[in-house]
Amino acid sequence: MRRFTALMLAVAGLAAFTGSPAARAETQSGNPQGKRFTHVWIFVFENTNYDKVTAKSMPYFTAKAKAGTTLTKMYGVGHASLTNYIAMASGHSPNDKTRADCFSYDCVYEKGDDNNIADQLEGAGLTWRSYMDGMTKPCAHGKEGAGEPYLGQGNGGYATRHNPFMYYRSIVGDQARCDQHVLPITEMQKDRAAGKVANYNFISPDVCHDAHDDSSDPKCSLQNADKWLQPQLDPILASKEYQSGGAVFLTFDEAELADGSSCCAGVSGASGAGGGHIATAILSPALAKRGESIDTPYSHYSLLRTVEDNFGLPALRNANDPSTASMINLFAVRGTASTPTTAVNGSTTATVNNGSPTTVVPATTKSGSGSSKLWLLGVLLAAILGGAFIVSKRRGTS
Repeated sequence: MRRFTALMLAVAGLAAFTGSPAARAETQSGNPQGKRFTHVWIFVFENTNYDKVTAKSMPYFTAKAKAGTTLTKMYGVGHASLTNYIAMASGHSPNDKTRADCFSYDCVYEKGDDNNIADQLEGAGLTWRSYMDGMTKPCAHGKEGAGEPYLGQGNGGYATRHNPFMYYRSIVGDQARCDQHVLPITEMQKDRAAGKVANYNFISPDVCHDAHDDSSDPKCSLQNADKWLQPQLDPILASKEYQSGGAVFLTFDEAELADGSSCCAGVSGASGAGGGHIATAILSPALAKRGESIDTPYSHYSLLRTVEDNFGLPALRNANDPSTASMINLFAVRGTASTPTTAVNGSTTATVNNGSPTTVVPATTKSGSGSSKLWLLGVLLAAILGGAFIVSKRRGTS
């Protein structure tokens, strides 16, 4: 009986160590687990044509892009804004309500249709945060069906439609979870100082800092968006999480309304129109090469697919479409140093093969992964049962 009790206590102790996915997500915050990069930060600016992002309009952005990788054929998936944010987070196609930016706040995806990148990450024991510029309290959104109060005018410039995580029942239907993960941007520095950098970080500037009104308000120009970006990004680039193999994506949600071009006909909205040609750059010490321009066609579904491929998650919806190219092969296998190269400019861009992700060999076993914990459980049970068997044999019991 004492041997049985000891066995049960050991099993219970290991079960507590394993914990639920949500518990693992918090206790393992910042633990490197990606195949190619360990942590990711996604910054999304607004409503700007590709050719307007220049060394004159955004000198900091373009300088960082030149040192990283520039995507010359990146496209939004639709107009208006919300269609693109939803694409980045869950792979849904545009619909009538997301094309109208859900100003009545009546388009939350319900259970069964609400699975998203945050759910996937937590289910895999990984961490995530959404940091919103201008947000004054965690998980801010309107009352469903009563009209959206957070339109960007007033309320610090925060716009719910630029925060994709407010449109999934699995998140907004769980207040504690939402309050923990969807935060004002002021919390980003606090989390970094406390060593709680998430594996996935989504950052949205307010409606002035994102250059949303560049053409109509000089105070909200691309130049000012660039000035806002530098103090947000520099500490990330200096962090150990980035330096050890993190990745930053700098992108825009869509081009101006007149540009309905798309990268991939297979994943356009029902209207057939895309969100236009947008500027996008990748910064990472994990890049296979740096200083390149890549002319493979990508969309926001590609961005979602890349994050999923990196963390070993199944591709959601349009991220799994055959026409959606992953960017995963722009990154080296973990443990392989990236190589700075001479930037290619003009029309002579370098092209990298970006078909389906290839099999990669992680540099280390994932700490805290389900498979390693099951292995430990097997070893522990074998040791205990084996010891009990030996003692029983010595005592002559059956």
